[in-house]
Amino acid sequence: MNNDKKTSSITTQANTRPFTEIFFTVYAFLFLVAGLSLLFFTKEVSLITTQGECEKFTTLIQKFLANTYLFIGLLIFLIRKTEGRAMTNILVAFIFSGFIHMYLLFLLSDYTFVPSVFFIAHIVMQFSIFITLFDQIKRK
Repeated sequence: MNNDKKTSSITTQANTRPFTEIFFTVYAFLFLVAGLSLLFFTKEVSLITTQGECEKFTTLIQKFLANTYLFIGLLIFLIRKTEGRAMTNILVAFIFSGFIHMYLLFLLSDYTFVPSVFFIAHIVMQFSIFITLFDQIKRK
């Protein structure tokens, strides 16, 4: 009897997905859910409340924001498998866009009450994008 194990000369690669792809899939799902809920259930989901004549205008602006969230979610889902230098450039663009968004949130807080959950969520997103960027640079 021959108890030698037969081994294949072809190595199989484990089905592991990179952290960047998992990160983009989760954020795409979050943006799509937030966009759809804000688009169809604006008054129930919105954290910014106004009364009077500005209410219709604010609701309309939030629906535009929901449309943007849907676009961002779809875009993130489509680029989740990008690799190399292109992915690094995309992450740097997200970081710059995030800082611009944070600046605009601070400007908005001068005119209306912006809940602190916006700032906390934004800081968590920026932090996770930095982690993803460092992971992408480490993979080079």
